[in-house]
Amino acid sequence: MENIILTKDIIKKSKLLNKVTHYESKIYLLNDIIYKVLFKEYRTEMRQEAIKRLSSIDNPNYLSALSILMDTNNNFCGCTLPYLKDFINLSSYLNHYQIDLDKRQDLCYSLCNNIDYLESNSLLFNDIYLDNIMVNPNDNNLNYKLIDLDSCLLKDKILINSYDSIKKHINYDLAQVIFFILLNFNFNFDDMNNDVLYKIYKKSNNKQKEFLNKAIYREGNYVDLRDYIDEFSEEYLEECKLKLSI
Repeated sequence: MENIILTKDIIKKSKLLNKVTHYESKIYLLNDIIYKVLFKEYRTEMRQEAIKRLSSIDNPNYLSALSILMDTNNNFCGCTLPYLKDFINLSSYLNHYQIDLDKRQDLCYSLCNNIDYLESNSLLFNDIYLDNIMVNPNDNNLNYKLIDLDSCLLKDKILINSYDSIKKHINYDLAQVIFFILLNFNFNFDDMNNDVLYKIYKKSNNKQKEFLNKAIYREGNYVDLRDYIDEFSEEYLEECKLKLSI
């Protein structure tokens, strides 16, 4: 993987993407290439190593870096990435397009598989949420890209006693994403009132409640979320969606 020096000329010619919200970096666009310039506190050796490891994984669902960015003092400062100009984030997609349940379930299984595959390569993606999943609205096959993968933690570099906590965090975030996808609806969990939650839980069987405890309350031990995806029927999901939208 090559290194590129981030010069003042590159910044001058680039367009700063102000609409792209990112607390770790500034995002520039030049000639269909994204220049992700990390703020100093995120320019870590782990970040640089994660970028290198991702570049060696051949997976069409991962948006891997093209090169590593170095500042004029030859210090790591970010990476370049392909610009997904025909893609939108999944949060927007869910509220503007109807997807049949089979495809929604397939997407959920695929996300679980890809998160696991990252871990098999010693990468823990602890930033999984709807805006980090990009889809092409013109593609009926729901092909997607996981983005911001440079934030992955290195499994072999973290403290052993931190692993369980990180896995639970990933599990809760992924459960929330799966719930959004199955509903075909994006909403704010913070706006949910107890009356709506009570009605949803009252309608749910034990396994559905166990899943909802992770997606909504972020409670319970790590589980394989693939064991829950087929538990939700279209009728159940539509009723939940109706209650939540009201």
